[in-house]
Amino acid sequence: MIAYIKGKVIELGSSKIIIETSGIGYEVFLCENDISKISAGAQTELYISTSFSMYEGEKLYGFLSAEEKEIFELLENFIPNTGAKKAMEYLNKILKSVSDFKKAILNEDEKMLKNLFGFTPKTSKKLIVSLKDKIDGLRISDKERYTSPVFSSYYETALNALIGLGYKSGESRAALAMVMEENTDKNIKIEDVIKLSLKKLSGV
Repeated sequence: MIAYIKGKVIELGSSKIIIETSGIGYEVFLCENDISKISAGAQTELYISTSFSMYEGEKLYGFLSAEEKEIFELLENFIPNTGAKKAMEYLNKILKSVSDFKKAILNEDEKMLKNLFGFTPKTSKKLIVSLKDKIDGLRISDKERYTSPVFSSYYETALNALIGLGYKSGESRAALAMVMEENTDKNIKIEDVIKLSLKKLSGV
């Protein structure tokens, strides 16, 4: 079973790449968050999880960290009626802040799952019931421990401010997610988060 691949990206698509190593090209599916961090022609390293379905056969799913792979396998194995494709959709949302996702599950915080990650109430309930006894041992990177609590405390306020200015919920969440990823300053103020998000939304 393939667990790890290191090689050159020879083809880059919207949801998958072809990575060449030792003269062999592997088709690997990635979530949008990771696809955006990879360039065609570049060397990359992927942790691999193999999934099989009776309709599509065997597929390789790739992740930029062992932590991402662990989350994916939790989702695929323990969320009812969740195959690999749906697990990747969930993972893409969770990567906004893994530590906040873990916190929301452990605290059974449906509101955070909805407002911060965009999960529906039904999906939020399903995630909590399925993962609350399994997620405590999930590894959290040092970067996650450092950055994510800053934003979770006022995420909803910033989101509502952007929506109040006329922006749609989806695009507001996307802008906030980018600001969260790009800023690691523990002392960043909510006013700055809103200003930076507005720049993202206006394309400045």
